[in-house]
Amino acid sequence: MGGGAAFAIIGVFKIANDWLPYRYFSLLAGLTTALGMLGAIAGEQALSSLFVTQGIGKTAIYAIVFSACLAFFMFFILKDKASKHLPHEKKLKNEVNNIFKIICQIAQNRQVIINSILGMLMYLPTDVFGVLWGVSFIQKTYHLTIHQSSSYSSWLFIGWIAGGPLMGYLSEKLQRRKIILQVSAFLSMLCAAILIWVTFDHLVMLTLMNFLLGFFSSAQILVFAVANDLAPDEYCATSIALTNFIISISGFIQPVVGFIIQYTSSFHPHHTITAHDYQLALSILPASLLLAFMISFALKETHCLKHQLHLDTKT
Repeated sequence: MGGGAAFAIIGVFKIANDWLPYRYFSLLAGLTTALGMLGAIAGEQALSSLFVTQGIGKTAIYAIVFSACLAFFMFFILKDKASKHLPHEKKLKNEVNNIFKIICQIAQNRQVIINSILGMLMYLPTDVFGVLWGVSFIQKTYHLTIHQSSSYSSWLFIGWIAGGPLMGYLSEKLQRRKIILQVSAFLSMLCAAILIWVTFDHLVMLTLMNFLLGFFSSAQILVFAVANDLAPDEYCATSIALTNFIISISGFIQPVVGFIIQYTSSFHPHHTITAHDYQLALSILPASLLLAFMISFALKETHCLKHQLHLDTKT
């Protein structure tokens, strides 16, 4: 499932690079991510209700049918842009022969790696808190039901929906990417620290902090625009894919958080897990965002322009 889904965002960005004016790339990246977050909200709300009323089997069938219909329409609507370089067959053969060589050349660029690590660190709150541990943390800290906790946690994704397109628009308007990433990493760090370590008397503050954490974290979509800035047009998808690969490493932090919770709870009577155990484990998030803020100073500003890497593509 992960292997199949990996093509989705790369394909969208490649189509955007081929068919739209370059100045719209970061805006489209924000819109794409915002729509993706709608899926996350559906997963927490709509799908959880379907699981209860229809069962997992029927819900899976609905998802399969919807995906098949989507694939059918994509087959007839989406079109590749004609290549200006080589005939399709020859180009494909050359790409297969050179793929690892090109990936290695892109990976050797320091800015690509810095940008990718920055994206990974800024995505951690969403991947760790929003996707997995946020609901359990809220449930344990505020003594709420799973459904109530997921409702509050989903505001992080709503923050992404609001922030993603805005961050993309601001980037193009200001012709800056670095400063937006820097400010957002710092503000995300503050929001994460407050959300984890402050227990609110009024749950409206819990909603607000989840929203703001998602809103400022959504600037992470600009790392895909930077990856596109750094690569030649014909290899923009490869550069973005490499960036996405490094960002996906953030998923390995999820079990680390679980291990810390389990370890700290082992010191309690009957191994009871407390809200403080969650706080200690989830402190990884503000720490990672602080590191992201520090790393962002090493990222060079591209001014939303192509700064193409020199790639040796000869076979």
